[in-house]
Amino acid sequence: MKIENLTVRYGSFTAVDGVSIEVPPGGVVGLVGESGSGKSTLARAVSGLVPYEGRIEGARRIQMVFQDPYASLDPRMSVGASVAEGVRAPRAQRQAEVERLLGLVSLPAEVATRYPRELSGGQRQRVAIARALGAEPDLLVADEITSALDVSVQGSVLNLVKRLREELGLSILFISHNLAVVRYVSDSVAVMHGGKLVEFGPTEQVVDEPTHEYTRSLLEAVPRLVRH
Repeated sequence: MKIENLTVRYGSFTAVDGVSIEVPPGGVVGLVGESGSGKSTLARAVSGLVPYEGRIEGARRIQMVFQDPYASLDPRMSVGASVAEGVRAPRAQRQAEVERLLGLVSLPAEVATRYPRELSGGQRQRVAIARALGAEPDLLVADEITSALDVSVQGSVLNLVKRLREELGLSILFISHNLAVVRYVSDSVAVMHGGKLVEFGPTEQVVDEPTHEYTRSLLEAVPRLVRH
């Protein structure tokens, strides 16, 4: 997927200002920045949730996984019904496909009969990922998908993202304010600040040899990422 000169305006305020990023097939691009940097607005524009100027090419089906899995799942629908909503399969095959998708995210088939309120935060986020995968997306947009989870389960969800990328060849735009998280899952890193893209390159290059002052400030906030 190629994003070219993407701009999002809310009246006179420019939330995203001329951003260009390419996510190669099967690649993971990490988009990092502090709150208000424009990264989540860009995610919503890429997913077709807000109007934008510019061009998005190369991805016909885009699915987004949101920060709060409980808010993104209908509490009145069972897990199986929620996952089945986006499944690209004949009706007679949907139950089997729901079970397959739950298996992909390491959830047992019986979870399909349960409701979001009966699940943990980590389980709900896995359901949200399974539902997104049911649409067979060309691009998965993961917007702060671990930030609402307990620290104890964040790692398991990140490992899931890495495994799904390897098994399915997923292209992922992975968004986080945490550079350590982005480094763990991404091939390349794009850094946003004030609605603009200030740095973009291979992950280790951005982490080890940042060229922009803002990137360096993000690194200083996560000391374990700095090479001594």
